[in-house]
Formats: sequence, C-alpha cells, structure tokens
Amino acid sequence: MNFLCTIILFIVWPFGAFVNAIKNIRIQRYRIFIFLFFCLLAFYIIPYSDGDIRLYAKSIETYSKFGVNAFFQEIYLSFQGKGSSGFELFIPINSYLTSLIGNDFRISFLLTTLLFYTFWISIIKKLIKEYDFASNRSKEALLLLFMFSIYVIFYRVLNGRFYLAYWGAVLGVYMIMNERKNVYLLLTLSTIFIHQSFIFLNGILIIHLLFQKYYKNKLGEILLFSLIIAGAILNQVGLKFISENLGFLSDNVSDRYMAYTKDSFVEKHSERAEIKTWFQTLRGPLLFYSTAIFLLIIRFTKKKFFSIDTNLKSWYYFILLFWALNSLTFEIPQFGDRFRNVLIGFMILFLYKIYIKQSLKEYNFYFYIFLTSFAFYKLITIRVFAEYINLYSYFPLSFLFSWFDPDGYPLIN
Repeated sequence: MNFLCTIILFIVWPFGAFVNAIKNIRIQRYRIFIFLFFCLLAFYIIPYSDGDIRLYAKSIETYSKFGVNAFFQEIYLSFQGKGSSGFELFIPINSYLTSLIGNDFRISFLLTTLLFYTFWISIIKKLIKEYDFASNRSKEALLLLFMFSIYVIFYRVLNGRFYLAYWGAVLGVYMIMNERKNVYLLLTLSTIFIHQSFIFLNGILIIHLLFQKYYKNKLGEILLFSLIIAGAILNQVGLKFISENLGFLSDNVSDRYMAYTKDSFVEKHSERAEIKTWFQTLRGPLLFYSTAIFLLIIRFTKKKFFSIDTNLKSWYYFILLFWALNSLTFEIPQFGDRFRNVLIGFMILFLYKIYIKQSLKEYNFYFYIFLTSFAFYKLITIRVFAEYINLYSYFPLSFLFSWFDPDGYPLIN
C-alpha cells in the first residue's frame, strides 16, 4: 500500500493506517501515521476521577494563573527538589505550555504523546536495526521485539508519568549499556524530573556501572542471588529502612516518598488489592515469575551463555542487581510493584537480545509458557483501560475491550 493510500486510509479508518504503518515502520515517512494515531487516541481519551489524566486538568487550571516569573521560580525550586511536586518538572512545564496554547487539557495529552513517541520510536528503531543485522531472525525473536514494544502501552503513559519516565529510562539505559554512550546518563537522570521515584533506578544504574568490573567471577553472581533471596525474605525491613532514611532528600521530596511507607497508605493499598478480581491479582506475578524463570533456565542450561556477546553479561548483572533491590522494596505500595514492572521490561529486552544472537528452538516449550502469560497480562491490562478510551478507534478489535464487566473493579496504574 503506497503512502498516498495510507493518507486516505487514515482519514477513513485510522486503525488500518496505523497497522499499515507498523508494517512499514522501517520507512521513516510511514512513522508519522503511528504518531498521528497516538495523538488521535490522546485527544479522544476520556478522563476519569483518579490518576494523572485528571491531574493534568487540575494542574492547567493552577498554572494558567502563573506569570512568567512565578513559573520560572517554580522551575528553579524544582531543580533543588523544593518545588510543589519535589523534583518533578514535567507536569508544571506541560501545564504551563498548555495554558499558553489554549488552556485545553487535551493539548497537554498531545504534548505528553509527543514525548512518549520520541522515547518509544527511538529505542524501537534501535531494536529493529539489531534484528535486521542479527544472526538469528527467528519468529521468536520478532515476537519478543513486539512484546517489548507493547509491554507498556500508550494509555499507561497518559495515565501515569511513571510509565512515561519508564520509556525515557529504558532508552537511556540501552544507549549506556549497548552503545557505551555514558552521556545518556543525562537522559536517565532527567527521568527524575518526570517522576522523582526514578532516583531509585538511577541509583541502581550508577551502582552497576561502578561495580561491573567485579562481575568477572562467580562470586558476584552468587552475591546478587543471595541478595535477591534475602530481599524477598526481609522486604518488611526494606520498607522500614527506607521510611527512616530519607532525611538526605529535601522536605518536599522526602515527604512524598514517606507517604508511600506510612501505615495508613499501606493499609489503604491492601484494601484496594482485596477488591481486585483474581485475574487482576494474578496477572503481574504470573508474568514476572514466568519471565524470570524462563531467563534463568536459559542462563543455567545454555553452554557458554556469555560467550555469545560480552555485552549480554553486563545486561544480565544489571537485571540481577535491579531484582535484588526491587525484592527489598517490593512491599512499598505503588513503588515496589511499579518498579517490578520496569524490571520485567528490562527482562523482556534482555530475552530479545539473547534470541537475536542464537537459535534457541530447544526452549520453545518455556517460550510459549512465557508468551501465554504475557498475552494474559496484556488482555487484562487492555480491558481495564477500556473505561477511558474511544473504542471505535480500534475497530474491528473493539471486542477485546468488552469481554468481561469491570464495574466496581479499580483501575490499575
């Protein structure tokens, strides 16, 4: 289908043009239809009472009253961690720009879409290029690329700055780990200004870069596995430790972090978890453990695992370090579970990098178990988002958004 036909198709049936653009994603001019489709979804999204989608509207109202001097004063304070939202700059900048353009919260969604698309397409292009030059261009490798691409979908980014920061962080870590471009530390650090909890991920990355020379012997791997097990056993200690050792941060930042560790917040989160359906409760742990076990099976049964590509060793130890620290903090509501989602994203990316290096047909049984758990996770996630999206945008796949009644179920961030 040529470019002109795709333009006409986008006017008549945007989803069809989007699918065609995905098929032609290697051709730069077709990518505009991917971006336009995301913009269309953002413009017609239905805000609901909770989450960042509603936060945008409230923030625009606030910043529309700001003069230039007041706005830049807020930015200055944010760089010090003393802004109204601690270090977070994204919502203030987004809201202020929106108030200048048209004071319509949908414009703020479009600005978010632009940043998301920039992060997303940048790393997807890199991974497609890896696939094109790979020694193993199997359907499994292609499926892993697809799964990584849609793991954190567009709506999660609009619904939460955390997942916008996720794509920025993944791109930055990829460029540092894969292309040795440490200047991208500036990108990973900038994610703190989108969602300040990414101080945690930046800390993990810096620790990894400082200590990766010690990964040359077995002792490093044994130590990290010991930390993973200890963290899983002692995660309540991690909750207490973090709540008592945030004094080095500014008051605004530490107060926001400590809010996650207070008994009242933990209890509220537990009550919310209790009203989830079994499939909402199961989807996260099922995906995490199927991904982790699959990765470890390959690690301990594949001969010369690291000899395929020395860069894989660095990725592997980064994931283990991330896993160890996430285990210790997993019991912190809205923090540990979210960063476990980030960890899963890195695990899927790592599996993709393994698969493009060699044929792993002997692992097909485990691969399809992992694929099934991923499909289950995505179906539940997509159905939850049906409450605030325009279903007609996805015709004829709209049935995916109505296969069970979600009334009374909490939206999942």
